[in-house]
Amino acid sequence: MFEYVQVIEPQNKVTVGYVNYSLNDNELLVKVLDLKSLTRKQIYHLPLKEISDASKKEYQGWKKIEFTHRKLKFIFIWSGFGEYDYFKRDTLSLIVDNHL
Repeated sequence: MFEYVQVIEPQNKVTVGYVNYSLNDNELLVKVLDLKSLTRKQIYHLPLKEISDASKKEYQGWKKIEFTHRKLKFIFIWSGFGEYDYFKRDTLSLIVDNHL
């Protein structure tokens, strides 16, 4: 799936890019294509049991899901073409299941 993501580090360094994510074996794999360089990719392997502070919100009519992994804050933003429902239903439900 492709959407927009912000990754915020503790020193408020922000990476902004398009994201390709997949969910496998209780791990969320997030690949970010940096919008500034359009060539640099960052890859994050996020075990679902290490994800915390998950929330869903709306920002200027766009759907938004935020969560924290260790000290990184991830913010996924969707324009409303169905990917949000997939992410919310499948990924967030697994995150919650891992914390119960």
